[in-house]
Amino acid sequence: MLHTIHCIHPLPFRFQHFNFGLLDANSPLVTRIQFYAYEIARNRLGLNEKAHEIAKVEAEKERVKKEKEAKQKEKAAKKARA
Repeated sequence: MLHTIHCIHPLPFRFQHFNFGLLDANSPLVTRIQFYAYEIARNRLGLNEKAHEIAKVEAEKERVKKEKEAKQKEKAAKKARA
């Protein structure tokens, strides 16, 4: 449940830089640092090995596919010239 706080006395000044120094402005940075810290720990424990192996297999498939497409384009270009 969200509660609002009501000031009895108004503040004698206005905030011009209300976001200055608050966690909200730094939240993306904090989240990113936490993510890197978790991933470094997971890598040290070897928990990302399976994901790494899957990524290597997918990258190899993609490389073979691109080579095959390049050969097909080369064949088509040779036929067009002949």
